[in-house]
Amino acid sequence: MNLILLPGNTDQVWIKEVEKNIFSFFDNLYLIEYAHHAKGKYLIDLNYELNALSKLIQTEKIDDYVIFAKSAGTLLTIKGIHEGVLNPQKCIFLGVPINWAYHYKFNIDAWIQNYSIPTLFIQQTNDLYYSFKELKSYLNGFSVKNSQIFEVAGSDHHYSNIEEMKKLVKNYL
Repeated sequence: MNLILLPGNTDQVWIKEVEKNIFSFFDNLYLIEYAHHAKGKYLIDLNYELNALSKLIQTEKIDDYVIFAKSAGTLLTIKGIHEGVLNPQKCIFLGVPINWAYHYKFNIDAWIQNYSIPTLFIQQTNDLYYSFKELKSYLNGFSVKNSQIFEVAGSDHHYSNIEEMKKLVKNYL
């Protein structure tokens, strides 16, 4: 099985730590680096990144893949699944940033409609962009299927306990 790692909007260093810790679970790993960093911009361009990711999947003939995404990477994935561009076997999402998505006018409510890819949602108790309780209610409100939601301690958006994430991923897979 293949793994595609999608960082948050500004999490390039963090995602490389994740790569070191969970790569052994997979045959191949694809670590995505977003173009907005090289362009000196703050905000991810979801359309650009989705197009680039789609090209990578087609060029590398990646099938049978899992997506591990944090924050903005979760939005990219949900949008890609909604548009039929991405078709992962499973997803692992950390820190789904619903309020951040609303702030930047990303249409998360439309994209999450009919979401049914098997997904493990990991959310901090008091994540800055959406708490665990808020996310649980949100997912229930949109009748998200085939999902599990797991609460981890925290009140920021860093998800720095990589060892805990590794255990959760291993148990999920």
